[in-house]
Amino acid sequence: MFDRVPMPGKLISEMYIFCRTYPLGRPRMKKDRTAVYQPLENQAEMREELLAYHRDVPIDIPVCMIARLFYQRPAYQPLPHVSRYDVDNLAKAIADNLVDRNIIADDRLILRLDITKSYSAEDYLIIRLHEVDYEIEKVPGGLFREDSEVG
Repeated sequence: MFDRVPMPGKLISEMYIFCRTYPLGRPRMKKDRTAVYQPLENQAEMREELLAYHRDVPIDIPVCMIARLFYQRPAYQPLPHVSRYDVDNLAKAIADNLVDRNIIADDRLILRLDITKSYSAEDYLIIRLHEVDYEIEKVPGGLFREDSEVG
């Protein structure tokens, strides 16, 4: 069985953000209506840096987002990079800021995501947005076949 997989195509935008990137938490409610965590107030620097990439008309086509986050390595931290922030939370923080700064119209347009955390001499972030280019890929073992029987 074959399937079409979104792959990075033509580069649309490349952004270099020179600041430490933290996820901006949105308050989520537990069943008893108490907040799990509060938003962090440390994203103002990233938002200011993204102003340089503001668009009058945001990108409104499906994209592949590639993000490379570089952090200064603390003396106590072993390799490979393990930090307090999960890549899924970092991805959401980046996508939310791209929408807030009118770079992309909606974060639902991100069809493929590639995020990497690494160590560097300074804190910075590289974001690349690519048009979606589809590649035919064989689905191993017939996974996701509509005609497969559950048994």
